[in-house]
Amino acid sequence: MVLDLSQKRSKAEVLFQAEMWAKAKTVTQKDKLVTNYGVRDSELNQLDYRDPVDHVVLGVMHNWLEGILQNHFRNWWGFQGKKKNRQRDYGVDDDHDEESEFEMDTDEDKNMTWIEDFDFPQESTEFLFSANDRLQLLSLLRDVIIPSGIETIPHNLGEASHGKLKAAQWASLFLYYIPLVISEILVPDVEDFCINSNRSMIMENTSSLVQCTQIVLSKAVTKASIDQFELMYSRYIESSKNIFKVKSFRPNHHYALHIPEMMSYWGPLLGVSEFAGERLIGMLQKVTVNNKNDQMDATKIGRFCQVQRLYAQFD
Repeated sequence: MVLDLSQKRSKAEVLFQAEMWAKAKTVTQKDKLVTNYGVRDSELNQLDYRDPVDHVVLGVMHNWLEGILQNHFRNWWGFQGKKKNRQRDYGVDDDHDEESEFEMDTDEDKNMTWIEDFDFPQESTEFLFSANDRLQLLSLLRDVIIPSGIETIPHNLGEASHGKLKAAQWASLFLYYIPLVISEILVPDVEDFCINSNRSMIMENTSSLVQCTQIVLSKAVTKASIDQFELMYSRYIESSKNIFKVKSFRPNHHYALHIPEMMSYWGPLLGVSEFAGERLIGMLQKVTVNNKNDQMDATKIGRFCQVQRLYAQFD
């Protein structure tokens, strides 16, 4: 299983496929075209200056924060996921006197000994962390003190009662909280830590994801940072295959392959992300309409203009 980008389509090709969809006579024909090409018609295609290939940006809020990070924490690590819980024969703090070892047959070192000092899932339907591991990790997360100005995570994280995390909370979790506590779980003894081990692979997998998140959310990008993202994301995907026994990655993992190209084209993706639009939607949803639906649009436009005039006074 390889994650790779297919050949990039041209503007003319996409416009032709969109026109085919628009001219299709039946729903069945339209559905078949969407299945084959993934393209529907849009009024935006009437704009001559618009390129339906290059003038599209991936929303990092939904793709990365609420997509890849949430999947990693919930479905692979096991926090509120819907897969099988595993019972590990030893706790994360136990001494492993009888660690399993085997020879790694690689090009780098034919005789390298690999230590299985942490159980990987045996199949893709299992979590990485056992129930005890997750309880310990949650306890460590609650002890983290974050400076003011940084989004905090709920103290009852891991329980259904806390509801959904906001995108900013997913960012804080992987940028600040997890880097501070993950070594407490995976590195019980620094002096005895072996880089050729399962624990080391999990640490590399986690650190690769954290580094990718830092670059995606950075306010400035360079050619070096884009190259770094490609390298770290490749390591994250490869190690995820081995650790989580992934049989097929989710669409968000495929979409994220476009991030380097989009950072080269658009610059920092935070500047073209969904955050501003989501805040506006939240503001409009709070407008009281008193069930007068016929007046709702005018009320929201008036409220929007009122807020903009207020903001202008502080500029």
